[in-house]
Amino acid sequence: MIKIADVSHVVYRVPDLDIQETFMTDFGLVRVERSDQRLVMRAAGTAPYCYVAEKAAPGEKAAVRSIAFRVESAAELEQAAKIEGAGAVQPIGLPGGGNKVTIKDPNGFSIDIVHGIAQVAPLEIRRPMRLNHADEKQRYGGVQRLGAKAPAQVQRLGHVLLFVEDVKATIAWFRGNFGFIPSDIIYEGEQDNGLGAFLRCDRGDQWTDHHTLGIFKAPPGIGTKLHHASFEIQDFDAQFMGSEYLASKHYKREWGIGRHLLGSQIFDYWRDPNGFLVEHFTDGDLLQNDVPTGFHPAGADSLYQWGPPVSEGFFT
Repeated sequence: MIKIADVSHVVYRVPDLDIQETFMTDFGLVRVERSDQRLVMRAAGTAPYCYVAEKAAPGEKAAVRSIAFRVESAAELEQAAKIEGAGAVQPIGLPGGGNKVTIKDPNGFSIDIVHGIAQVAPLEIRRPMRLNHADEKQRYGGVQRLGAKAPAQVQRLGHVLLFVEDVKATIAWFRGNFGFIPSDIIYEGEQDNGLGAFLRCDRGDQWTDHHTLGIFKAPPGIGTKLHHASFEIQDFDAQFMGSEYLASKHYKREWGIGRHLLGSQIFDYWRDPNGFLVEHFTDGDLLQNDVPTGFHPAGADSLYQWGPPVSEGFFT
């Protein structure tokens, strides 16, 4: 079986690359490549990019073109090309090289499976703050000085969440083809009536994110879509300072700051200029492949442990 190693990048189509670049820079990404037709941006980690925006044609609405997931071998990429409906192996055509196979999921959403992207040197970042808890001290003889307010430094693309029409079929497709493991399932009524799931990569005894992919039932009238792309930042202070910086630029916060229940991440959701939802997160759970699946009834208690009430627009 093919086993996804991690999410790689997201690709959007937008009407104005200048506006998009300004927002994503304020959000904490760094430009790698720019032309009249494409914007490529990276985080501070070793991936050469994690975000791509293509120029939409005149009259074309802004849209998400694809999500890319990484596999660790060329053999797995060749195997992906044999999945029903998959295209042939072809060059990615982005910095770092590598190849991809494009597949439509059961909802018609484009999924790219990628391999062979050359990694790059990480960018310099502020080290995480050392915290003095009431009963456990880490900082002696030093002070905390964060400096001027600035964009949060994004470390990596951490996960994506899809709204779909058929939750059960979509989860089965991703599990059967790519080895995802359900960390937690949200249900309504009976446990077999799943409304959604948080899926993690099967990395054996290696620690991996609580979820790399979320799949949830689309609300009426919404249809299949990328609900949000989530980017990891280094710590709690970066979350609040990055949030204040975005607010100072008068961008639209959708929901946050708070702490999720499932995955434990401290979250902060923002709308980009085209209405796409992007998240800053920090302090997420790490699991191995032997952790059993949790089951949780739907409701606000399964969404967050603390924070403001869920916004009216969060599920759109």
